[in-house]
Amino acid sequence: MKTLAQLNEKQMNNYEIRDMIFNALKKSTGYRAILKAIPFSEENLIQVRKQIRKFFKNEKVTVRTRWRGVRSHHPDHNIKKEAIKFDVYVYTH
Repeated sequence: MKTLAQLNEKQMNNYEIRDMIFNALKKSTGYRAILKAIPFSEENLIQVRKQIRKFFKNEKVTVRTRWRGVRSHHPDHNIKKEAIKFDVYVYTH
């Protein structure tokens, strides 16, 4: 399995996303990000959210995304249109 640093392409395939999510969820505890520095694309975002929901099946979870990249509009906030990468946080209820 490739690490995030080895993924130079913006588009990740479904198997890479699924394996990355599964391994991260097995290790994660508390409120820290389960995935960090995922290359930003709408397809990656959709696939990550879909795979997380599939992993948790019927459990109630909140999936939050933190955008990473330049902060040209405000020094304290990142917005989606400026994102280069994103982090994913999962909270179970």
